[in-house]
Amino acid sequence: MIAIRPALPDDAPRMLEILQENQQTLAGVDYTAWTAYTLVLVREGIVEGLIQSLLGTPYAVVTELAISRVHHGKGYGIKLANAMELLLRTVGVSAYVTYAATEHGEMRDMLTRYGFQETGHGTGYVRRLA
Repeated sequence: MIAIRPALPDDAPRMLEILQENQQTLAGVDYTAWTAYTLVLVREGIVEGLIQSLLGTPYAVVTELAISRVHHGKGYGIKLANAMELLLRTVGVSAYVTYAATEHGEMRDMLTRYGFQETGHGTGYVRRLA
């Protein structure tokens, strides 16, 4: 059975594992605390995916979307994106953006199939605060 629910503090270690196996972590970043707008996909009691959004209006930014490698290609990313979209619509967001690394072709393909358009507006940048 698959369920999507808000992330809980106890989910953080598994969420980090999923991000690491998908090469989506940054050295030195603390992945133990997540915002209220983080959803997880749970399959048979185990967290197998996550999505996080930073809300704003008129748009939001989806900062993380990752599925455990063993479950790639099963539509779990779409299920998470649909659940997040429902939340975003509920709070009045009219559009959202996300980023996919050039080398993550699988993610870029999924975004295109889902109806995302490339903005052509540059590359993501990180500034470390610690």
